[in-house]
Amino acid sequence: MITRDSLGGDCEDVEVLYDFSGNTIIQFPVEASVRGFDVEGETIFTSFLLSQPEPESVAYDIDGNQVVTFDGSFADTYEKFDNHVYTRRVFTKSLNLSSNRQIQMYDFSGENTVFLKGSDVSVFSTLNPPYDMPIVTESSDRSYLYDLYGDEIFQTEGTLINVFKNNKREAQLLAFRVSTSPVVNDDEIHLYTISGEKVASLKGTFASVVEIEGKQYISTTEQPSAITNLYNFSGNKVDPDSLETERQRLSPQQIAKLEGKFLEFTEDGQIITYTDEQTIVHDATGRAIATFEGTSPKLVGTNWRLVTYSNQQKKSFLYELDSKNKLATLSGKLSIVSKGKRRLLLTTDATKDISYLYDEEGEVVSKHIGSISKTVHLRPKPGFAADDSYLITTTQQGALHIWPLLW
Repeated sequence: MITRDSLGGDCEDVEVLYDFSGNTIIQFPVEASVRGFDVEGETIFTSFLLSQPEPESVAYDIDGNQVVTFDGSFADTYEKFDNHVYTRRVFTKSLNLSSNRQIQMYDFSGENTVFLKGSDVSVFSTLNPPYDMPIVTESSDRSYLYDLYGDEIFQTEGTLINVFKNNKREAQLLAFRVSTSPVVNDDEIHLYTISGEKVASLKGTFASVVEIEGKQYISTTEQPSAITNLYNFSGNKVDPDSLETERQRLSPQQIAKLEGKFLEFTEDGQIITYTDEQTIVHDATGRAIATFEGTSPKLVGTNWRLVTYSNQQKKSFLYELDSKNKLATLSGKLSIVSKGKRRLLLTTDATKDISYLYDEEGEVVSKHIGSISKTVHLRPKPGFAADDSYLITTTQQGALHIWPLLW
């Protein structure tokens, strides 16, 4: 766990890595902020600001040991598991002799440095990338696409604004926003394949995928007119009126009109809705078969417990769906349903700044000061058992508490 603390008389903020017993593992250098983590959360990257002379980035493991140092200020990581091969890259930013930003790409060992064009790494390359997504860097008006070894695939004008994927979660089309005039808001969307073949130019400032009657289309919006256009994946414009006519022809007839907001279907086909004061269960035909006190319902576990909340009483109610019986009244509002050996209901009473743990029958297991922030379940590691779990709460005064989560 990493927190930001202040040094005594210096009033300087530092970041500190703690274990789950509250012991300090390492205090990072004052000017080296924590910038990011790898996907597994087991490597911590710190770096000095880009504006400092010769900035560098440092990778630490979760025991606080320095692993490797990179030149430049940390920008992002790229991690992908594909065809049984795990590929990892680290990106840093630095200033060249002309004071222009440039991107450096390393492997996780700090070797094989490659300089890439552009001043930033696109989040589309690093945030849960599709399986065959290339690395994309950007300048103010141009994008550059590289393979994992730093070889340029192609470059184009504009900045990447969306990636359209097929049903196998593979990148199918890349959408770049291109400014065609410095004065008039007359942007275009240029579509490319990942190999660099241009597919089409579309009118609009943003592009997204919409599904109409089971078919996917690309939707763009023109500004300032707010006109919406539809295109197929070949870049051909589609007439919305023809789609609406087809939609009406295929639209099913209404079976029933239900009171309240829809929550979800149960396994046996019942429909749950809720209003500001009550929760309603309907059968598959839409007929109301049960009403429960409380709103904001949540289904819990395979036994299909139902938890609702009363805004007036500041309490939650635990029901059994099959029998419709109320099993218990719980203090506070349901925050989390834990999924360890036992399924626990974690509630928070904000008026008292206290959190409670209940079992599935509504019996109190424990209570703790503060509001529930999250639960943490550790994987087997040296010094921790396979089932080590912790509850983290935060008080209204800003204090953070860590509790062993006993199943």
